[in-house]
Amino acid sequence: MLLLVVCLLSAKVIIGAINKVCKNDRAAIRDAVLATKDFNGVLGNWSFDANGDTSLTTMSGNVVKAGKWEFVSALKTE
Repeated sequence: MLLLVVCLLSAKVIIGAINKVCKNDRAAIRDAVLATKDFNGVLGNWSFDANGDTSLTTMSGNVVKAGKWEFVSALKTE
């Protein structure tokens, strides 16, 4: 499910960048994607940094127990 959410958010950012650039220019579209700031989505409010990484720093740690996903803890990057 999370992968689907990430894919949908990615598509929304890319389509927004294409609409902003409005021309067949890969470099301009890439730059518009990487210029995304304060994107408000279901994963929270995030931006891309200078390395192209998102500003999101917390993920859910889950394990499978009895065939079902179970939340264990929040994983935070340092």
